[in-house]
Amino acid sequence: MGLQLINKSLWIAFNHRHALQEIRISKGLQCNGTPTYDAFAHYSPAPSLYFDNRTTAELSASPADLDARFESLSRRHRLRLLFFGRLHAIKGVHHLIPLACALGKQGTDFELGIAGGGPLRDSVKAEIVEYGLQDQVKLLGTFDFEHELMPLLRHKVDLFVCPHLQGDPSCTYLETLCAGVPIVGYANEAWRALERLSAAGRLCPTARPQALAIMIAELSADRESLRQLADSALAFATQRVFEAEFGRRIEHI
Repeated sequence: MGLQLINKSLWIAFNHRHALQEIRISKGLQCNGTPTYDAFAHYSPAPSLYFDNRTTAELSASPADLDARFESLSRRHRLRLLFFGRLHAIKGVHHLIPLACALGKQGTDFELGIAGGGPLRDSVKAEIVEYGLQDQVKLLGTFDFEHELMPLLRHKVDLFVCPHLQGDPSCTYLETLCAGVPIVGYANEAWRALERLSAAGRLCPTARPQALAIMIAELSADRESLRQLADSALAFATQRVFEAEFGRRIEHI
């Protein structure tokens, strides 16, 4: 195991050095997400930051969608939360049930939908039953992006829960913001910078589902702040829809 780790480390170091050489001699560099941009942009004479996502302007929310969603929230009171993505440990999926339990202990009225598939699906399903959360936490399965997921986000989700442990430049962030849905998530490299740029959510320390629960409870009690975050999400993301990002990348090339 020690020799394998050494070999992997040498391979990474060699390829990193090779990549830096290629960046230095290239005319420009396109970086998906802020972690990559922050790490490599200064090696390039013409770096460009973009956010990869699948959301077209047609699939994005409108201000009217937000009005309808918040009017519905004012009538039902129960906060609708969603997680979607791979049900994998690197996405923090094993923190969702502890989060739900913490919300219940705080007295927050909520429902949590978990969309996607992956290796942790069965364990999450068992925990829902173990902690008696069947009325509040639902496994929704996988959705078609265009015809199911985006309409769900636009019309029936108040807040996205993002316990990602890995700071990868996931499409999830932009696609959620394009629906005008704020994000409460762990302060990984990707969301930490994107939250600063968009002002469309909240950050909490990584791997602390109880801290996530506190932030969700605060937003549940402060609907004006929640609406401000939703407006910020839409304002930022509509400038970063697929057509806009693709056009900027072509112009940069």
